[in-house]
Amino acid sequence: MDPYIDLLKVLLPELLITHFDIVKHEIKQDVLHLNFEEKVAIPQEFSSGLVISHGFHKEITIQDFPIRGKKVYLHIKRRRWLDKMIRIVVQKDWNLVAQGTRITVEFAAFLKYLITTKPNDSHTIGSFYGVNGKKFQRQYRESLREAHCPKREHFAE
Repeated sequence: MDPYIDLLKVLLPELLITHFDIVKHEIKQDVLHLNFEEKVAIPQEFSSGLVISHGFHKEITIQDFPIRGKKVYLHIKRRRWLDKMIRIVVQKDWNLVAQGTRITVEFAAFLKYLITTKPNDSHTIGSFYGVNGKKFQRQYRESLREAHCPKREHFAE
């Protein structure tokens, strides 16, 4: 196995490293931008039909955990697949973004854990982790409060 891929799986969402290729990276001041494109491998759920790659959806940008003091933005392009038998576009549904936010599921779970267990407000947490505190507070009220918090035991002290 490639040791760099193993390292990336620790730093970034494993699903992203497994199913997407890094096509570009850029560091601008205190921000790391990583660009990903979904791999050309036909998703297993579409393999029974005659499916071909049919371009990409519009790129989405989500925020992930900071790395070494730099904000991390993931620019992701998901692939569209054309089912030639029924002539419709299909896509794989990746669970990368926490509902109602523009941050990764893991990062949202971590921030939710902090806001519910630590005596800090969302603005303090936001400024420390490089997210907009006011926006995070609104997203927490609207979406994250009732959301399931995966792998919560990883954040316990």
